[in-house]
Amino acid sequence: MRLRKDVGIVSAQLTLKAAGAFDTSVSAGGAVGRQIELRLLYGTGFSLFGRHGFFDAEIAQRWIAGARADEVPIDLTLGLRVTKRARLLLQSFNTIAQGNASHPYGYYRVHKISLSVVTDIRPGICLEGGAYMAVAGQNALAEKGLVVRLWLRF
Repeated sequence: MRLRKDVGIVSAQLTLKAAGAFDTSVSAGGAVGRQIELRLLYGTGFSLFGRHGFFDAEIAQRWIAGARADEVPIDLTLGLRVTKRARLLLQSFNTIAQGNASHPYGYYRVHKISLSVVTDIRPGICLEGGAYMAVAGQNALAEKGLVVRLWLRF
């Protein structure tokens, strides 16, 4: 739901996720794998050296049923069109547990960065390629990986 559009776009999003048996909150905690998330989003466009860019910030409260801790995700994206057909994306993905976990779970946090290029293939279709890595965290995996995504505008 859009809340404001006079200072960029401010919106809110409410989601409910009901997971199957693959979810650790089901398999280890014996609870139904449910999550409710309330997310606040802000986005704005800008111009830098004559090139179009955008900034997006998101923060949420995620309530997780079962033994896992509730979480606070914070995601940031900075995008800049570097050529007529390509844009550069720098992203930060952060998840912080809230400390209300029970055995076998404990406190954790992870902070990842991602750098990728999104290239226009044809009108309405883009291809993204890049890499990500966890740069900090506690009780979390030291992740590194590649990203390939297909963007479709509709």
